[in-house]
Amino acid sequence: PAVNAKALAAARSVLVRLRDVGILPLRVMPSVEGGVVFVLAAPPRYADIECFNNGKVMIGLSPDDDDSRVVEVTRSSLIREVPRLRAFIQTYDSETDVEGGSEG
Repeated sequence: PAVNAKALAAARSVLVRLRDVGILPLRVMPSVEGGVVFVLAAPPRYADIECFNNGKVMIGLSPDDDDSRVVEVTRSSLIREVPRLRAFIQTYDSETDVEGGSEG
């Protein structure tokens, strides 16, 4: 289904909140279920925020240990959840930096 006005309104709110905490999505794309998806982290971890055509917003976190978590958020709970997403992403980035190492 095509993206509708409810999904776009929710996506705008999400994008503003992401900007406020300094997160840039890796990808923004239409959802196969109707809506907009913000992809925030890449394998082996995965994080996304999906804004559906019915106005619902879901956050998905999948750490590399297969302990996936999906939660529905409201606009007010999004304020609490986005910093958690940032911590999740930063943990991944830090682990990648350590694993990749650097020779100086």
